[in-house]
This record gives sequence, structure tokens and C-alpha cells, in this order.
Amino acid sequence: MNFSEDIGRKRKIDGFRLSLVLIPCVLFIFELLGVSRFAGWDVTRLNLPLKWFDVQAIRAGEIPLWNHYLYAGMPHLAESESGLFYPGNFLLHLPGDFFYLANLTYILHFILAGLFADLWLRGRGVNRAVAFFGAVLFQTAPFLLFHITSMALLQSIVWFPLILWLADRIIDSPDFRRVRLYSGLLVLMGGLLMVVGNGQMAFYQGLLLVFYLFGHVISSGENLSLSLIHISEPTRPY
Repeated sequence: MNFSEDIGRKRKIDGFRLSLVLIPCVLFIFELLGVSRFAGWDVTRLNLPLKWFDVQAIRAGEIPLWNHYLYAGMPHLAESESGLFYPGNFLLHLPGDFFYLANLTYILHFILAGLFADLWLRGRGVNRAVAFFGAVLFQTAPFLLFHITSMALLQSIVWFPLILWLADRIIDSPDFRRVRLYSGLLVLMGGLLMVVGNGQMAFYQGLLLVFYLFGHVISSGENLSLSLIHISEPTRPY
């Protein structure tokens, strides 16, 4: 079942996907209520201070080009970990307590991790219950939980299932116009990963995507050259 078919079905609450929204809220209930904060290692010493500097500069109507708090001053935009241009940090710029908004940003990304994994698994033909459990495993994976202390890395990895879903749509779609659409979205995803603030993880995801595409072609029994022709052939007039 693909995403468009799933949306086209009768509109009722999907209990599995609702649960994927609720699980991070329960798992991080103290952070959601503002009783506790995400902290430790890079988050405390690097990620949040840089993002706080971004927020203060934007609220003052300035572009944070130079950070005079670090060392004897340094080019702030040269430090990618701040994620100034990453749309996923939009909550940080809302009015309110910065650190509570950071809590919400974390929880939002755990929710996205589950929903994207569920989307990809359903797109691979996995039934809803199994896709849900697979999504929960990804959403609560030790790798993600451990890297709470590295905010930019966590924000980057949650997009990988969506990247795989787009890759599947590119290969499986018989409509060249849809192939171009999904290819464009995949390119945008590459740009998104670059502005999250963890270039290393963006590189690893790109490398894994290449292996995934080759594995997809080989496992489906298709000839690679024919697949590339299918993707690159011009639109035929009707």
C-alpha cells in the first residue's frame, strides 16, 4: 500500500499512527510537561548554546554572522551545528521559554522518526501492525536515544526512512512525471540534510541510499541499465 492510496481511503483515525505520535509524548512526559530538560554532552555545550544565539540574533533582526561568545570571536555561520537554516528548528523561534521549545523540538523529531518509518514500511507492502512495530523499534532505537546528546545527528537520522520511501517511489513508479517529482523531492531532502548541521550523517545516509538503490534493483531482478533508462527517458506525448 502506498501513501496516496492510504490517504485516499475513508477518513478515520489511524490508531497505529496516532500511537506513534503518543509514544514519544509518554516516553518524554517530564520534558513535555517542562519538568525536565534534554541535556548532556554536545546538547549542553554546543547545540543549544548555538541555537540560542541564533534565536537571539533573529529576534533582534540580525543575521548571526559573528559569535563573540566563543573563543575571541568566530564566524557563527561557519559552525553548522547551529542548524540556522534547518526548518525543523522552527519551534525554537516561537515566543516562550527557549529550553522548553527545545524539548518540543526533540519530541517532534521522535514523532517524525516513527511516522516516517511507518510510511516506508507500509510502502514496502508490510501490513499495518507489523509496520507499526517496526516503526516503534526505529523510534525508540538505542541509537536515537543515545544520540539525544547530539541534537543535530538525531535530527538528521530521523529523515532516513522518508528518503528510502522516496527512493522506492522513484524505482516503482511507472509514470515519468511522478519519477521527476519524487526525484526532485529526494534532491530537496539532500539539501535539508546539509542544513541540519551534521554533514557526516548526511554523507552516511547518501552512501546507504546508493547501496539501497543497487540492492533494490538487484533484488527485483531488473537490469540496472534498463532501470536507469526508465528513470531518465523523456516524457512521451499522449
